[in-house]
Amino acid sequence: MAIAPAQLQFDGFYKYSEIADENEGIYWFTLDNVGARYFEPANHQLQTDPGSPFRRTLTAQRRLGKEHMVLRGLIKKTIDEAGTRTELLSDETAFFDCLRDDFNLEVPEIVNLWPALQQRHEELFGTQK
Repeated sequence: MAIAPAQLQFDGFYKYSEIADENEGIYWFTLDNVGARYFEPANHQLQTDPGSPFRRTLTAQRRLGKEHMVLRGLIKKTIDEAGTRTELLSDETAFFDCLRDDFNLEVPEIVNLWPALQQRHEELFGTQK
């Protein structure tokens, strides 16, 4: 996993980026206390805009040491020094177990999203087999 050093970009914020599995993740941070209100406009847009990636695709991430796990919809990727492993979650049980066991998220009602997750996966990748 390639990690770019943090660079001062604008308005006192630093940009940290990493490239894992040919995808760049970008994170902005500051050492100043800006308070939650600073983020309210972007937060509102990300939560309410139907085109927002946070509304269109369920995403969970977790870092444990040098391991980075990412769940996007039904696809779980584990990225570490050995490379990238990809797993397609094939049913509600696998999905629920992944959230609980790999991401430490126990939200029983999330299984209600299964039909929508399957539909989104089919829109992006075709019929699940």
